[in-house]
Amino acid sequence: MILQGNLHYWYRVFLFYGVNMGWFNLIKKTEDKQIDNQAQKVMYPAAPMNVIKDAQGNIETQNVIDNKMTIDKYEHIKDGSLRSYVGNMATLQNNKDVISNSQYTYEYRILEQYLENAYQQSWLAKRIVELPVEMAMANGLNLILKNKDDVQRFWKKWNELGLTELVSDTQKWADVYGSSIILLKNKNQDPSKPYTNYKNLEFIQVQYPFYMPMPKADDVYETDSISCNLLGLTADIQNTAVFYGTKCIKRLSPMFKYFGMSVYQNMWKAMISDDLVTTAVANIIYRSSTPVYKLEGFDQLVAAGKHTIALDIISTTEMVRGIFGAVVLDNKNDFQMVGQSITALADLDRRSAERVCGAVGYPATLILGKSPDGMNSTGKHDEKNTIVTIKRYQQKMIKGIKTIALALIRHLEIDETDWDIEFNNPHSQDREEEVKTEGLLLDNAMKYRQIFDNPNILNRYYKENELITEEEAAEQDKLKAEFDEADRFENEKGDISSDKDAE
Repeated sequence: MILQGNLHYWYRVFLFYGVNMGWFNLIKKTEDKQIDNQAQKVMYPAAPMNVIKDAQGNIETQNVIDNKMTIDKYEHIKDGSLRSYVGNMATLQNNKDVISNSQYTYEYRILEQYLENAYQQSWLAKRIVELPVEMAMANGLNLILKNKDDVQRFWKKWNELGLTELVSDTQKWADVYGSSIILLKNKNQDPSKPYTNYKNLEFIQVQYPFYMPMPKADDVYETDSISCNLLGLTADIQNTAVFYGTKCIKRLSPMFKYFGMSVYQNMWKAMISDDLVTTAVANIIYRSSTPVYKLEGFDQLVAAGKHTIALDIISTTEMVRGIFGAVVLDNKNDFQMVGQSITALADLDRRSAERVCGAVGYPATLILGKSPDGMNSTGKHDEKNTIVTIKRYQQKMIKGIKTIALALIRHLEIDETDWDIEFNNPHSQDREEEVKTEGLLLDNAMKYRQIFDNPNILNRYYKENELITEEEAAEQDKLKAEFDEADRFENEKGDISSDKDAE
């Protein structure tokens, strides 16, 4: 028994450090300059493992390296940590017959937690999950109480407990899993019933509840009772602040829900359904970079009869030529693709942004960080959509926040007969802030004018923000045309004088 316990301990230590230090990193990086490598040097996760027994009954493992479905599934996952943990989880899943059920469950939960931590740190999670939640919370809460001193006491204690961060993190996890809760550690502290002893107030966040209530179509969630076992405690709806995920969870699951990262995987699935859209989205994010791909030994590849890879190269060549307009190909030794942005990329950006935004239900400015129309756009339409998104989050989160606020009010022994807490309206902006906003618009317009020397850009900002009338804009265009004509006349005059001097 002692020996078995020691072996179990060292096995857990080995797995823990293996996950964190990369011992089980089964990701294959195709950087070798061998003929059998793929044309584009991308990183693939570990292929699934088949458990095979030999004639003596000994267990052997074998990588399935030709599993095209596995490669296609993970090819466009860009985050290295996620690829690593997905590979580890796939290996564990395919070797579950080797270890006991309890040990498998234990190790699976550890890997799943690492996977979600990596997900929360990925670029896509910050855009799709973290950013709208942060914007909703950053707009601020307004507590309605009769006594102003009580308001100050409330917010002081709120900040001491770090409840803003706790609520934000809980909503983010809800968007990942579909639901998440904050509960009071003392189950006798029931905000739904009168209770005086709130002296010891402690909140617990449950990031992965063992229940998954399915979201309703109208985005309204009512649950009679919710139970969750945590540290020997039983929580129910009375002493629990419940937070639910966004509606996109229902639309995008359950394709990759097996790995507990449905939003991330299905987001990429929506993008990779069209290679042209995928490249256009990447071009939005990395607009300043010029992609260059190179494969050495191209002549050896063709001579070796690697027809599949050759066809992939031809297909990729056509795709790059259609998007960027230029491809350089040396069919004797080197194969290069040099991206030159000489086509209507703004139109590609717009189409790709519509595809992505339609898949997740978020405005382009939230996901991409800017308007897909390019620099000339004011982003007014996306701004309106963003405000709608923020309001939706606020309506979703306020019920759970009220449960927490009521417990805090009782802890501070504040009169609870007439109180309320609500989010500030995203539209609220005083005159001083409006002046700053107008000033920023004008500054941006002037910068664009200096860059492009195009009065239409400036006038567009003026007109769309109602800073000048149509007549004033037309008058400015007329003056600009007169100045341009005068400059042209002076230049022609100077050219004639130069010709005479030359004679």
